[in-house]
Amino acid sequence: MRVQILSILVMVFLASCVPANDEVITTVSYDLSNAEIKRAYDNQDRQMLDSILSYTSHNDPSFRFITANALASIKAPTALDSLVKLLSDVSPEVQKAAAYALGQQKDERAESHLLSALQLYDSLSYNNSINSTIMEAIGKVGSETNLNALATAANIRSTDSEILLGQVRGIYRYLTRGIITAQGTSRMIEIAADRSYPAAVRTIAVNYLSRARELDIESNKFQLSRAMMEEKNPNIKMSLVYALRHTTDPEILDNVLNLISGDEDYRVRVNGIRTLGNYEYINIIEKILALLNDKNRHVANAAADYLVGHGQPADASLYANYVKNEMHWSTKAKIYEGVLKLLPRNYANTRFKINNILSKAFKATSDPYEKAAYINSLAADVVNFKIIYDLGKEEESPIVNTAVAAGYQKILRSENFNKAYRSKTSQNRTKTSIAKYLKEAIESGESGAVSIAANIIADKEIGYQDLELDYSYLDNAVSKLVLPRETEVLYALKEASANLSGSTYMKVLPTYNHPIDWNLLEGIDDSTVVNIITDKGSVRLRLFAKDAPGTVANFIQLANSNFYDGKVFHRVVPGFVIQGGCPIGDGYGGLDYSIRSEFAQLYYDKPGKIGMASIGPHTEGVQFFITQAPTPHLDGSYTIFGEVTSGMEVVHNIQVGDKINDVQILK
Repeated sequence: MRVQILSILVMVFLASCVPANDEVITTVSYDLSNAEIKRAYDNQDRQMLDSILSYTSHNDPSFRFITANALASIKAPTALDSLVKLLSDVSPEVQKAAAYALGQQKDERAESHLLSALQLYDSLSYNNSINSTIMEAIGKVGSETNLNALATAANIRSTDSEILLGQVRGIYRYLTRGIITAQGTSRMIEIAADRSYPAAVRTIAVNYLSRARELDIESNKFQLSRAMMEEKNPNIKMSLVYALRHTTDPEILDNVLNLISGDEDYRVRVNGIRTLGNYEYINIIEKILALLNDKNRHVANAAADYLVGHGQPADASLYANYVKNEMHWSTKAKIYEGVLKLLPRNYANTRFKINNILSKAFKATSDPYEKAAYINSLAADVVNFKIIYDLGKEEESPIVNTAVAAGYQKILRSENFNKAYRSKTSQNRTKTSIAKYLKEAIESGESGAVSIAANIIADKEIGYQDLELDYSYLDNAVSKLVLPRETEVLYALKEASANLSGSTYMKVLPTYNHPIDWNLLEGIDDSTVVNIITDKGSVRLRLFAKDAPGTVANFIQLANSNFYDGKVFHRVVPGFVIQGGCPIGDGYGGLDYSIRSEFAQLYYDKPGKIGMASIGPHTEGVQFFITQAPTPHLDGSYTIFGEVTSGMEVVHNIQVGDKINDVQILK
């Protein structure tokens, strides 16, 4: 098989001098006001497979294109033959959509059909776009042998941008399946370090290097370090610096430290700090401590996170001295978290002092996100579960109660748990004590607290399945759920029950419950502007109505009803995403409906892409996120329904708790 794909790819690129034929290509063109087009999308929304497949023979390629896109969103093993048929469609756009959909099926049977569909045409023709999509799809379904063939394909020029994109995306998709080879990594290093390749191609390559958990880059470490120092594009640079965590060379460390101090982009600096975890502590701790007072909060918090993850017990009490009154509470909380996690058990007085500081700070603030941060800090000490319970029991905020449940989870999962409770008897006694709090959390009916408490019971490594306790309250909690709003809670409770019984729970997707309101899409096109007004300023978007009509209609409906007014950004991961729209504010809220996933061939290939949060296919509702960087690992798994056109500086400045004041649809 390796020889087969390699031979085909070589022929594709050697055929670049062959003139294109004179065949008239039928293009895809449609608008959402067409009644039959609406019916085709409604069939996808209802997941009526027979009706969807009936369009594969439609004389208008637009319907065949919509069919392929529908199947990219619906995993349907029985649709394989229909997609294979569309691979040879007269319309290149349909062919491309079919290739993408075959990759989305994650069905290994598609591999041979994709290989056979690679076409020999002029490198400037549209067919290279098809070939590119096929190469990516092979990355989703192909064997390891074909990864090596893909990585070593000859005669790909640095100007063959479409083919290069297919190659790097294919190698990257193998990575997301846990398949890595030396040939694949070598090709990604070559592209990442060479600025003659297109930026879009290098972006995928550097994300591969930064996302892989373990890579051997020793023979290329100086090449990558030099590329990092010379790079001007922060979207590439931020991944290059994080890729260098795969080495511990002192010379490269100096470059990383210089970058942390001098780069203007906070994402590069934050990733630089994250890279330091593998380097010698003694060589970097002074720099980290200095960054705790950095004027950029993301950078300061990243430095504090370093203490939590890589600080040393011998210095733990010293870290507390770096907490300053003028520091933001988020940085203070993280520093104290590091101290409590690292302090030796015999430092009882210091622990008592810090517990008091955090408890007083908790009671002094009315900000639920600040309270949640202090709960998280207290949970760094595995004996603090009673303190956490006492602080939370009088709280009415679900944000705080969710944090309390997450605190129990953190304690039970901590590497320090077995060190503090050395005997099995002591461990089980502590788990039994916490079990009473888990029961209360589940009986509270608050979605976040219920979900996390159930996840604790479902976690085999924590071991509640080995304790003979009464868990009958789980079934009672299930009976009280409001579905599909609390689908995430249902999944957690069912998985907890399955763990206790030694069985396996198969998630059941929400049934069709929220039709597309086509009236809302009237007049929506590329000129439509969405204006999100926040505490930090305005962010303007354009919507992808044709690619995700159900999602766009839902978003417009929520905006027009003022649903988002007053909601907050409850989740901020610097250099990744900001997420908002939760009616509860803790990330576990929704409304009494769900919408379908819509996975058209769109990519999270740059900052500012707008996606829908979900807990799996077809569980979306009201929460959305905006990316702060290219995030290719989200491709094909989270609906993209728009992108930022202005206001990215606001996106980068958003912090947890910042409000959405209004969402305006300006037609």
